[in-house]
Amino acid sequence: MLEGCLRLALFSEWLAVDWLRSPGLYANFDQDDYWKLHLRWSGFSGFRPGWYHPLLGELIPRTEANPLGLLEPRTRFPDPDSREPVVLFYGDSYLASPLAQQSSRIPALLEDRLEGLPVLNFGMGGYGLDQIVLRFETTNESFRNPRILIGILTGDVDRCVLSVRQGQKPRYVIREDGTLQLTNVPIERDQAAYLSRNPPQVRSWVLLLARITLSRSRLAQAVPALRSNDRAAEKTKIGRALIERVVTQCRKRRIPLCFLIFYNSGALEWPTWPETFLRDTFDRIGACYLDTKPVLRSAVSSGRLSRDDLFDRETAHHTGLANEVIVDELVRRWGSIELAIPDRQ
Repeated sequence: MLEGCLRLALFSEWLAVDWLRSPGLYANFDQDDYWKLHLRWSGFSGFRPGWYHPLLGELIPRTEANPLGLLEPRTRFPDPDSREPVVLFYGDSYLASPLAQQSSRIPALLEDRLEGLPVLNFGMGGYGLDQIVLRFETTNESFRNPRILIGILTGDVDRCVLSVRQGQKPRYVIREDGTLQLTNVPIERDQAAYLSRNPPQVRSWVLLLARITLSRSRLAQAVPALRSNDRAAEKTKIGRALIERVVTQCRKRRIPLCFLIFYNSGALEWPTWPETFLRDTFDRIGACYLDTKPVLRSAVSSGRLSRDDLFDRETAHHTGLANEVIVDELVRRWGSIELAIPDRQ
């Protein structure tokens, strides 16, 4: 009876209980069911018109005025056939913040400081590390003399194990021989139909609610068996393989590459396993990277910024002030970044 009442509260049009319709009560954010429930309860009907892409899932439309589908359309594009240097900047929504001020985004600030060197913003909100790497692979060879920057939010590593987020997304799995296999593509154009055919895999909502609640209780801190599986081993295998793919391609083309590690406000305060994984991976393969945590913390400790200056309260992303601090450090290191061609096997 309890199961039936909960199902009515979740899925009945007339008896729905809004506070029970919270995906986090039934799944963790690194599970497909979390995002399937979120999309269902948010009234999701599909990708925005023109934003569908069969490989990447969602992508800014390519138009005559914006032929590359960039986050910030441009009036001038480098000639792909020339040796003109250009910076290709890949990432997620941290390249789109602040939303209301395009000129205060990291790529735009960097271009302004580099005095004429074009910086193309290939960022896309919601992307995981897998989609970021796929976009790099499908665009970088269009330019003969690029410098590659890839911004990775620590949470982007978690997104690698998802098949659904803003909608259906590409999903890499590890084969038995340790190589990557791309699955869950092509992305379907009719996302409402896709989600209807692939609903959450739940036998009992009551048991699921109880299990998730128990996994986050104080008792779970003392009894490891009660905790949720963070799937760290799976995420690190996929993440490491994706990073190595980028490094290998830049090594073959002899082009500079540098990663940036971004943090949300919580991860900036407390250590997390993804940041350790990213730093260790970059150090092991000899990749250039900028860790923004010590950069932003230093700006606070020196009095240049306060903690409230770092993140926008509405979007929970970097403010323009935080972006300026990060770009200052990028510019300071730019001479070495332009020489950062991966060469370690």
